[in-house]
Amino acid sequence: MQNPVVVIGGLEKSYMQKLALYLNTRIGKDGYVELLEGSDRQMDLLGSSGKQMELLESSGRQIDSVREDMRLQNVRHQREKHWELAVGSESFVVALQEAGQAEQILILTDTEEEDETHISQYQARSVLFQKIIARYQSIASVGMQMAAVKKQHWIVCTGGNRGSLMAVSALCAWILARRQRVLYVEFSENSGLVSVFQLEYRTADMSDLFLQLRKNMGTSLELFTGQLDGMDYIRPPENAMILYEIREEDLQAFLRQLSAEGRYDAVVFSVGSMICGCQLIFSQAERILQISGGDLCSRCAAGEEVAFLKKCCSEEKVTKLVVSGFSGDLPGVHLLHEWSESEMGQRLRQILNAE
Repeated sequence: MQNPVVVIGGLEKSYMQKLALYLNTRIGKDGYVELLEGSDRQMDLLGSSGKQMELLESSGRQIDSVREDMRLQNVRHQREKHWELAVGSESFVVALQEAGQAEQILILTDTEEEDETHISQYQARSVLFQKIIARYQSIASVGMQMAAVKKQHWIVCTGGNRGSLMAVSALCAWILARRQRVLYVEFSENSGLVSVFQLEYRTADMSDLFLQLRKNMGTSLELFTGQLDGMDYIRPPENAMILYEIREEDLQAFLRQLSAEGRYDAVVFSVGSMICGCQLIFSQAERILQISGGDLCSRCAAGEEVAFLKKCCSEEKVTKLVVSGFSGDLPGVHLLHEWSESEMGQRLRQILNAE
């Protein structure tokens, strides 16, 4: 039985039906599109088969009959449903995401400005529909790769200042590496990773890795990794500007490579820079650790980041951590051992053991 992968709501009914028809013909056998209407979220089911599509061209009485039958059969299951992509008005898609029922959202706006989660309605319908299906295919390409191999445990650390973020992220990876194969990926410029753990910049770093992937050349992550007390890490680039040159398709290629190799049981991402396509990481992660300080400015910054995270994942994935600082006078790998015995280290162990 096919699964509903896209849900549409909060827009004019005939407009949603045409959009659903377009998406169904392009999603094919991977699933189908659902419409949710009204305040009680009554559902119209638009299957991808020819018979289901013909229903929309039949009489209003037939459509109403199908709608009522599907409503009676599915209304009890509405709150249990989950979609890969929610498309529609801002109030509709945000409500689904906050309820943990939508991995990704796409808001159709009344303005001309567009970004990763917003598309303007004021353009040719054919262009608009093509943009929507491109967004779905972008999400699905990563999801299919992940489903094809052994499930990896992804944890994302974000927020806070660069030093605290790096310390929490590295400590998470180090704790996990005591019992499984772990890769640490640093998407934060000038994080202190190299200096704190007395690493060296080398050739074959992150910039070279993404260049190889962009050229679609066969490669292995092993060529671009170093090791830090039992955990692997992608060697950070000496030129931090590489992070701002990464495109969404580059990140997709990296995530596909990461999943396809199946080398690691867990991956810890330190995302201090909102690189292009970072929503793919947030949406696929099982746990997001949001770090902040205890002062007013830190709390306000964390609040703004929450608004961004809500567009990428459900709130249930996010665990908030208040970090006051990490001890240590001299750099070196011994810091990981010291931090693991601290109050923050104990807290991280509790979180990671609960996964």
